[in-house]
Amino acid sequence: MSKIDGFLRLATTQSADEVVLREGAPPALRVAGVLRKLSMPALDGALVKDILREAVGDHADARDGDERCVAATGLVRVRWKSGDRLEVILSRLRQDAGIELPRAQAPSFSPAPAPAPSSPAPLVEPSPPRAASSAASSAAPSGARPSRTSGVVVDRSRLAELCFAALDAGASDLVLVEGRAAAIKVHGAMVPMGHELGEGELLGLLAPWLGEAHRARFERAGDVDLAVAIPRGDRDVRFRCSLFRAMAGASAVLRPIRGDAPTLAELRLPDDVARFAELREGLVLFTGAAGSGKSTSLVAMVEHLSRLRAVHVVTIEDPIEYVFSGGRGVIHQREIGAHVPTFAEGLRAALRESPDVILLGEMRDPETIAAAVTAAETGHLVLSTLHAGSAASAIERVVDAFPEHTQRNARGRVADVLRAVVTQRLLPARDGGRVPALEILPANAAVASLIREGKTYQLPGVLQTGREAGMVPMGRAIADWVRAGVVARDVALVHAPDPQHLLAQLGR
Repeated sequence: MSKIDGFLRLATTQSADEVVLREGAPPALRVAGVLRKLSMPALDGALVKDILREAVGDHADARDGDERCVAATGLVRVRWKSGDRLEVILSRLRQDAGIELPRAQAPSFSPAPAPAPSSPAPLVEPSPPRAASSAASSAAPSGARPSRTSGVVVDRSRLAELCFAALDAGASDLVLVEGRAAAIKVHGAMVPMGHELGEGELLGLLAPWLGEAHRARFERAGDVDLAVAIPRGDRDVRFRCSLFRAMAGASAVLRPIRGDAPTLAELRLPDDVARFAELREGLVLFTGAAGSGKSTSLVAMVEHLSRLRAVHVVTIEDPIEYVFSGGRGVIHQREIGAHVPTFAEGLRAALRESPDVILLGEMRDPETIAAAVTAAETGHLVLSTLHAGSAASAIERVVDAFPEHTQRNARGRVADVLRAVVTQRLLPARDGGRVPALEILPANAAVASLIREGKTYQLPGVLQTGREAGMVPMGRAIADWVRAGVVARDVALVHAPDPQHLLAQLGR
């Protein structure tokens, strides 16, 4: 029941009576008799049919129906009507309403907890804030007891409930803002969750993971990254958290991360990515917007390489997201703040640690960029990410990081060490997940020559005409997913850099 469980848990979180899934329309929740559309993409007919078939099996072939099924939240009533567009309505049934679960299908889980009130946490007499101890900074919440943090009564179990609701709904992010309702991002669309955070509550929720270094960084710079681990069953579920100040108040974005490093196949990455991971030296850059999966792709490359060769890998991350299984190689993972103060200092230290491969979580400042180029020049394979929308802009960002009077020389250095620039986007798939579309620019002799001459503006043309050299423009990568039936045409047009060119490739 994986496809409907997320919708049902979301309905439980928002006290909805029904989930309405209609072909060609966004999912909707019926709350107190009012139908409220979610801020999500319209559902493809094939997806609605798959959800129905998952719930009722062969009965889904009937034009109309009214059946029962067992999902992770309990017994569910499933009603559907074909008509011009297939519509499926899901309603969770209470066991105390005289309906018994089939004995053979009885689930072993407990009913979902009732949603907590959406009102802000009550304020109490202020008390001076205290910095968390080093022991508390690594501990997870020990239960549902309310605690007092900076004068606010905080029920820390609320963070676990919100995180797990986001996880079960298949969300890529949980967004928390003081004074506003929590929200999740599902397949790129924001969906409200209904729990409003009171003033001071957010810092209280995150207090167990905020060590002194985190607090100092937050006070000084107004933002900090940290890892949050919350117990669930016999394991911890980990989230990457970005805590920051904004005009609306203290805010945080939590992104669920897997415990084990993913494989290239699991991420559905093309064979070219494996080829870049197997290079012996040079610089490979993954670019794209925040949340486009760049870091995860790099992790999969290192996992692939460590199983292929007995290499020594040093990673410098902020924070550590995935734990590598090791394979044939030895992997040392270092976290900013916990093991090294900055990316640049961690990179300089890595050069003394005899690595074959260095995974650099992000080239975020000139000092780090310069150190990464130097590391690639000294015979290491450096894998890193950079916030840029294209290969040309990524290369210009690297060159611009050097002082102006040295940029001519910097272009030559970058041309010598660069091996590939991969620009990544995530596209909503028909099956409800997301797939990566990769623009791939291998740095062959022609590309290196353009970099030296400062003619990176010509790289888009090279991408379009260099198919035999392994060039893959973004438009073609997106078109390939459409041809494979994985991504709907209308979704592809939204994400394509040139929709008209994409239509031409698809034969309109």
